[in-house]
Amino acid sequence: MKPTPAQIKAVRKVLYDRTQLKQMANDIQQVNLLMNISGPPLPQNDVRIAVGDGPQWFIQTTGAVDPNILSAVASCQSLAKRLLSLRSAVARLQLPPADKQFLTTALNEQALTWSARATLWQQQGAPADPAGAVAQIAAHQAASFAALKHVQAYLRPPSDFNLGS
Repeated sequence: MKPTPAQIKAVRKVLYDRTQLKQMANDIQQVNLLMNISGPPLPQNDVRIAVGDGPQWFIQTTGAVDPNILSAVASCQSLAKRLLSLRSAVARLQLPPADKQFLTTALNEQALTWSARATLWQQQGAPADPAGAVAQIAAHQAASFAALKHVQAYLRPPSDFNLGS
């Protein structure tokens, strides 16, 4: 069943709420910065060596998880909560059942990717099965993308909006 223009508009109103998008973009930027994935040049005395080299996971003297990691975990948890909130909002819309299922599945699986990262990152010590942890995150990501393939009519291309800074 093909969605109506009103249904597409309703879904887009939920998915593309500018306030939510800006908050999610901020969370992602925080993760990138705190995990030393990208960002400004590091100070000379920074133990992380260079931008892109990843974080310092533990405080060497205590073995505790570095506070930057815990802040990144909080951003991951925030992203997961926002995605689950979007899922709930989409679930309340009047949509073709299959479309609603695909959309809510995609949002739920994305939330699970962020939750899995948060859980993994806040653990003391290395994961018992690093490859398995990565596979779990990748499986949720793939499931989200697979669901989204079926509901392209509801999605807007990134060029349709400008998040700016």
